[in-house]
Amino acid sequence: MVNWTRTPLSRGRWSTPRSSIPSTLSASAMSNGPSVAGSGRSTESCASSTASVFLLRENSATVSCLSKMIDTTLPRESFVGAPRRWDAGLVTDYSERLTPKATVLLGAGAFGATLGLLGLAFSLPATLAAIVVLGIGIPLALWALSPVVRVTHAGDGPTGVELQCGRAHIDLAHLGSARTLSPSELHDRIGIDSSTRDFVCFSPWVKSGVIVENIDETDPIAAWVICSRNPDRLVDSLTRRTPSR
Repeated sequence: MVNWTRTPLSRGRWSTPRSSIPSTLSASAMSNGPSVAGSGRSTESCASSTASVFLLRENSATVSCLSKMIDTTLPRESFVGAPRRWDAGLVTDYSERLTPKATVLLGAGAFGATLGLLGLAFSLPATLAAIVVLGIGIPLALWALSPVVRVTHAGDGPTGVELQCGRAHIDLAHLGSARTLSPSELHDRIGIDSSTRDFVCFSPWVKSGVIVENIDETDPIAAWVICSRNPDRLVDSLTRRTPSR
């Protein structure tokens, strides 16, 4: 019979020292769980089952102790709620792709499929390949080339929040007031009233837009003129995030 000694752990937990655990404990006995009276299990099985329970308790106490050490040495903000640069681009307040309407995309697909019929002058397989490639490729190209307007947490500017229009981007700390443009106002702003100091994010498929003042005196751009199907939402997102507002 094995003589067990127990050593106290924190919070009243008890454990058997590893040195007192026999090396002859079988894996099958430890997997069978604790023995009870009348179960027919041997004394060695009972001892090994008890040892497995004490080992589990000791491991749990070790994990708990390590968790407390981490909590006391590292601030909780290191794990929860801290802004992280590597996933900051995923935090987006507003996003819109200035794509053509569905009817335009369908028309472009039909036009591409029609062009594919020219392959009949060569062979039927070439015709089918051209219909598939042009009928699907032209709408996909129109969608992929459409500019994207975002208000997103990215960059290393003063606020860390940027207005992105395609490849162009600016930190919101450099932006002032923003207002919506009706279809007629947008037409005039990019037409007869256009200025060489305006940055224009234009899409022929979108009729409304937004104009945003640039308050950075070192920037030659005086205003950003942006096409948008949801100008009110874009202005609201810019207003809530722009420090000057």
